[in-house]
Amino acid sequence: MKRKLKGLLGMAVMVATVLSTAGTIPSMAAEKTETEDNNRLEKASSLSLNENMKGSLSDEDDVDFYKFEIPDDGKVSITFKHEYAKGSFTTDEAILWKSQIYNAEGENLLVSENYDEYAGKNKEEQEGRTIGLPRGTYYLKVEKGQFDHSEKEYTLKVNYTKTDDYEIEDNDVQKRAFSIPVNKETYGSLMTASDVDWFAFEIPDDGKVSITFKHEYAKGRVTTDEAILWTSQIYNAEGENLLVSENYDEYAGKNKEEQEGRTIGLPRGTYYLKVESDSYSGKEYMLKVNVSVPDMGWINMLDGKSYWYEGKVRQGTYDDPQGVLGDGTVRGREICDMSQKDDAGQDGVWFWLDSVYNGAKATGKEVWMPYIYQNEAEWSEEDIERIAAESDYGMEGMGRCVRDAIKNKDGKWVRYDNDGKMLKGWVEIKGDLATAYPDQKGNTYYYDTRTGLMAKGWVKIDGKDYFFDEVTGVLQ
Repeated sequence: MKRKLKGLLGMAVMVATVLSTAGTIPSMAAEKTETEDNNRLEKASSLSLNENMKGSLSDEDDVDFYKFEIPDDGKVSITFKHEYAKGSFTTDEAILWKSQIYNAEGENLLVSENYDEYAGKNKEEQEGRTIGLPRGTYYLKVEKGQFDHSEKEYTLKVNYTKTDDYEIEDNDVQKRAFSIPVNKETYGSLMTASDVDWFAFEIPDDGKVSITFKHEYAKGRVTTDEAILWTSQIYNAEGENLLVSENYDEYAGKNKEEQEGRTIGLPRGTYYLKVESDSYSGKEYMLKVNVSVPDMGWINMLDGKSYWYEGKVRQGTYDDPQGVLGDGTVRGREICDMSQKDDAGQDGVWFWLDSVYNGAKATGKEVWMPYIYQNEAEWSEEDIERIAAESDYGMEGMGRCVRDAIKNKDGKWVRYDNDGKMLKGWVEIKGDLATAYPDQKGNTYYYDTRTGLMAKGWVKIDGKDYFFDEVTGVLQ
């Protein structure tokens, strides 16, 4: 959205929403008038922020340049007002003036704002779109409309408010992304249909992420109220698109509703959010990057895997101090999710976190559990009850899960279904299980309804005796 100012070409305008008083430079009571000859950049009339300036174009070739300083990063818009002035065309919407804003390097920061005779007829102020600008020197250029002009007097004002929650231009490429905090509202606007706003944010820990987007009602270029006005996408630091675009339509703006997109799991790191237009609107929007990290629970990551967290730390990795050892290496960890119920309706479902996949929940897998607590394989029954009673992890009923886990001190074979849940009771290898274990297709097994222990040898089940292979556990 930049174009170089060449020679006396230029135009400079800003647009914005009415600014709040907090952080706004107060306006002076007296109005100033432009000083001619200010039709060149180097002879621009000095313009104070938030103060009216009167001017006029003496003929269709006249141009008025104004210079203003922004002391700190903030948001800016231009207010323009004039008496009714009839243009050369019969329509009341003839464009008589236009303005643009440029930086000190002569780069056009804002497509021209147009001021028509119709607003003059009603003596209304016209305030353009808001733009965020860094501190520095800027120029505003006022000139005739595209096809028409007026020599009537106009009044303009550069509205400015210091703020840290409005996107600062030029952020139309990823390397110049505007940094924003998570879980805090940020505001912005697209200057043109081709403008793009990039934002950078940091996730300090693995977490769940979603985008909240809100805007006032804005009419798109199509007639339907469901026109898509903005889209957003999330990228990682390598520039890979992580999220299919979220769409924000004018209908929600009409109802002034927040629109929150899908929730995705992301590992800690630096990410980028890209906002662009579909059916363009220059209206101001609000966005917020929502990030939450569970003290205890699952995060479903974009890789399709689910990970378990305790104290905001991923469990079941090679570094898990409570992991199950095998040949001196953590193989993973068995956890009990008390927020879920097992097939018998009891609170607590067992899952296996596989260290081979960095702690991801295992699905459709058989696991050998030597014993849960590595250094306490010879606990007495009293020890088991004591540890179970103390192990509620802040969640009611967790002791039962711990009791079940440490009951089999000699180890056990267990199996997890394709949802990752520990299988219990009778299990026939068919369907998805047969796909995961084709060499076991058609086999039948039995797993203890409390501990998930695979039955081997002679076992009495519901008053009947069954024999299972003492090595494989297959029903004979």
